[in-house]
Amino acid sequence: MGSRERNLTIAFWTFVLTFNVYSNVSTLQFDAAKQGVSIPDWYFLIWESTSQLAMGLLIPVIYWLIAKFPFQKINWHRNVIFLAIMSLPFSLAHLGLMVGMRKILHFIWEGRIYDFDFSAAVFIYEYNKDVGTYLGYLVMAMGLNYLLKRFLAPKDSSRVTVRHDGKMSVVNACDLIQLEAAGNYVILHFKDKTLEVRGSLKQLSSDFSAAQLIRVHRSHAVAISEIKTLKPTSGGDAILILSDKSEVRLSRRFRKALEQSLHDNSAIGSET
Repeated sequence: MGSRERNLTIAFWTFVLTFNVYSNVSTLQFDAAKQGVSIPDWYFLIWESTSQLAMGLLIPVIYWLIAKFPFQKINWHRNVIFLAIMSLPFSLAHLGLMVGMRKILHFIWEGRIYDFDFSAAVFIYEYNKDVGTYLGYLVMAMGLNYLLKRFLAPKDSSRVTVRHDGKMSVVNACDLIQLEAAGNYVILHFKDKTLEVRGSLKQLSSDFSAAQLIRVHRSHAVAISEIKTLKPTSGGDAILILSDKSEVRLSRRFRKALEQSLHDNSAIGSET
């Protein structure tokens, strides 16, 4: 997961947990007023914030589970059963974290120990609430993962669509040897063909980033992997011999950057 996807995931769950605190506290306040029960608002805030914070601490467990036991064609029945069974330890962990935090906060706030009934009836009640949240979070985590991959995952840059001769063609960037500027057009030299495309050298170099192009002249950019020999000439320029035996002039302006890129590439030869 990239930094952008991670930040969006954190923001999403922060919003969900915060909204749950606000919604649940509002509901408790309304029910207490309706029943004529006088309970300090900070009680409700502690109860719900500790519950949601405990849930937040368990979100990484949700992601571990859906990664370890995904919904896929192979063994999906077994994975569903295992995920359902995991709702029990998930609820126990949530309950333990929540009660622990409440005991600490109540002791700090009131100087007393928070009393919680760990009877079977209370646990069944808490489990019934937790299992719905657990399943809902599983679905939300899988849905969020799908959306992030669908809209934010990097596209395959090795396949590029170009318009030429009034038609569209999908070409493999890895087969590109060099780009040659020709006025308002750029000539694309591939291993098995040549295409003339309207555009700029800068734009086409960006489109074919997978080819690892490097500018060598104001009108030429070549794929680093296709350079076979560098022949120095007088005046500080050089001639590049490419894999298709073609020759391209290397301008003095771009020579230093090219030599730095080729420094560790033993496949490139040079002539002095």
